[in-house]
Amino acid sequence: MSSPLLRLSDLGFEEIPEDWNEEQLLSMYFPLFRLPDVPLKEVLRNLSLIEILYLVQTSRRSKRRIWHQRTPTKILVVDGDYDFYVQFSYGNKETFKIEMETRGDYFNSYWMFQYFVPVRLDGNILVSRWKTAIDAFQQVLEFLDAVFRIKEISFEIKPYWSGRAVPIMEHVASRNMKIGSVDWSKFCGSDEMAGSWMTVENLVALRNCKRINLENVRLNAVNMNKILREYMRNPGNLQEIRIRYYGSMKLEKIVKDLNIVGFEEGNKETEPKYWLTTDNGIRFTVTKEFYGAVVITRDA
Repeated sequence: MSSPLLRLSDLGFEEIPEDWNEEQLLSMYFPLFRLPDVPLKEVLRNLSLIEILYLVQTSRRSKRRIWHQRTPTKILVVDGDYDFYVQFSYGNKETFKIEMETRGDYFNSYWMFQYFVPVRLDGNILVSRWKTAIDAFQQVLEFLDAVFRIKEISFEIKPYWSGRAVPIMEHVASRNMKIGSVDWSKFCGSDEMAGSWMTVENLVALRNCKRINLENVRLNAVNMNKILREYMRNPGNLQEIRIRYYGSMKLEKIVKDLNIVGFEEGNKETEPKYWLTTDNGIRFTVTKEFYGAVVITRDA
């Protein structure tokens, strides 16, 4: 059952006259926003996430004051079969979701992102209505970062084919935000991410992921060399990438003209192993597994 939208009076504030400007709005809240930083932080700690988000809606200044008091937080982006939402929490507060829909008419209020968007509140879920899912994600991400200072973003992609997955991850990478993990739906009964659609640019953009496990990647040794070259310039937060591929690849072509600092011969049981050094001195090993995966690992 839908919960009614909170009004400012529910939070202990008076209703806002329509003709008031931002300065008047801020002065209306002076008992709160004129507090020094330490007591203000204590007050915010006792507010729920929805109360904080409602305060942010009052003015840009309130958003800035709240932003300075918040501790960086992690968010989860879920691209489901039938829904698309951002989930986040803070401290011991209850988890809150912002769902992004491109259909439907059952909305009873508006929230300001880059422009006013129809919304309704269902418990701890804010359902919002957008023209496109990609625009929705970009605006919600910017909004949450302006309030909570996003520390890390993880992704849970449920559909086998998703038209949203690549654009939203590339947008995060373009903003130099840290990607914590990418959990994709199972592919052919395995636990690897379905990677047949991945390009060189896609893989380079994922260097802020800690661990990547891809299956059926349609790249060759020249492509892998380009990817490695970019990782050597800037490895980001990458710890390990494991790639199964179509066809065959020779390791010597994958590491061609890179800064090789070590080499170990293979034998009947193991493939050769190369050690590479990035431009800032971080060591990586590159090898192959017999069942056909290239494995790139950051040394401890």
